[in-house]
Amino acid sequence: MKLLFIILLPLLTIALLPLKKFSRLAFYISVCILGISNIVLLSTLKMHFSQIIFNQYFVLLIDKYAWFFAMLVNICWILTTIYSYSFVRYDFQKKAKRFHFFSLLY
Repeated sequence: MKLLFIILLPLLTIALLPLKKFSRLAFYISVCILGISNIVLLSTLKMHFSQIIFNQYFVLLIDKYAWFFAMLVNICWILTTIYSYSFVRYDFQKKAKRFHFFSLLY
């Protein structure tokens, strides 16, 4: 169940997109907190082998290489979120919502 939560947690950040209208800094802080919590959840996951069995034909497996790649993606996600804070502010404020929507999808 923890593996499924790790997979779906980045999609939860899309629900935070309306928060940007009220407080831009709160939006970026909350997205970074969700990314850090995803890294913490990944680090507590058994690195050798974890699985989710939906039925006999669809199984999600995570081995040490998939775990490393997921950590790498989450770290890059946090770094690009921090970078985009100043990038969107100065370069293209009109297209910021669209940029953040695609950014939060990875």
